Amino acid sequence: MTYTERLTDTQIDEYINDELIDSRPNPLGMIPIAHIRNVSVSGSPWGLSDIGDIISINRELNEKMTDVSDIINYHASPTTIIQGAKATNLERGPRKIWGGLPEKAKVYNLENGVDLAGPMGYIQTLKLAMHEITGVPESALGQMQPISNTSGVALSIQWYPLINKNSLKQLNYGVGIKRINELVLRTLFCHEPETLLYDPYTDGIKTENYQPDLLDPNDPEIYNVDCVWPSPLPVDNLVKLNEIQAKLAIGLESKRNALVELGEEFPDERLEEMFSEQRRDVIEQGALELIKATISSAILQMTGIATEESGKPAPSSGGSPDQPGSPAGNAQTGVLPGATGIDLGVDTKSLIDQFVTMAYGTKLPQRRNSEDASSQETS
Repeated sequence: MTYTERLTDTQIDEYINDELIDSRPNPLGMIPIAHIRNVSVSGSPWGLSDIGDIISINRELNEKMTDVSDIINYHASPTTIIQGAKATNLERGPRKIWGGLPEKAKVYNLENGVDLAGPMGYIQTLKLAMHEITGVPESALGQMQPISNTSGVALSIQWYPLINKNSLKQLNYGVGIKRINELVLRTLFCHEPETLLYDPYTDGIKTENYQPDLLDPNDPEIYNVDCVWPSPLPVDNLVKLNEIQAKLAIGLESKRNALVELGEEFPDERLEEMFSEQRRDVIEQGALELIKATISSAILQMTGIATEESGKPAPSSGGSPDQPGSPAGNAQTGVLPGATGIDLGVDTKSLIDQFVTMAYGTKLPQRRNSEDASSQETS
């Protein structure tokens, strides 16, 4: 059977052996096909293939390599030549001894008289021509080259023909991929219209305030996407980080774009994660500062000596705020007049007990065994 599907902007018809089996309207309103030109050529909408110019060279290469292979196979099992004798009673094979031959008899193997250096050089010339025409360096297909710390710029120059072809193909394939993405989104909106509604759990973070919660499938801006092509050459992360850091220092780069340059797929989510982590660190640091301030206030109430965290000199016990040279405020609490201070709450005594225990230790009561003492007195 032969299945045929006929597509138009308005109709979809299905045939089996030229017999119509189904006909329905096209829900997309367009033909879901994206044509991508591999290599653009003037005056043609179809483009060119990468290997069109080397097909004849490749055929010649295969023929010459077949000839060389036949020569090697012919001489791999050498032919034995016997002169001046008969081979009726001679057996070939390992550990076989031939004796009783006439005096002038000769026995030898047919040697390879063909010099393979010429054919192999011609084969190498054909391979080099194929690399030059296609623009693919020999090192890209496994040719041995010395390992070195070659920079990305030097690799770009070495692989310039291939990098140039990659840049040209990005223009054609970028347009085709955008078209494919549009067809995919239109098909999704047609069969699952609930996906037009914004879902914060799967649709990421809104970057602009004007982004609506419900998308309009007829809006062309929905299908306006960008193709991000990663660098085909290896990138030194340390050099890249130093470059981004220098741009951030002089204000020529944003954090979001820096994440994109480092290959982050979801920069908005990563920025939100970094902000949440910094906010949590600040809150935890504030909690530690509050605990330090509470401990300093408790020590001040116990001893009247200000700690280094409080940043105030220790007040004297008999000082008066009216006397010159005496610290202003309450001498016993060390709190300035009008200051709210820190409320230690109901656990103040428990906290003070912990400070005293940790600072001076505990003195356990001594116990004496009365029976031992009475026995000693009796003896």
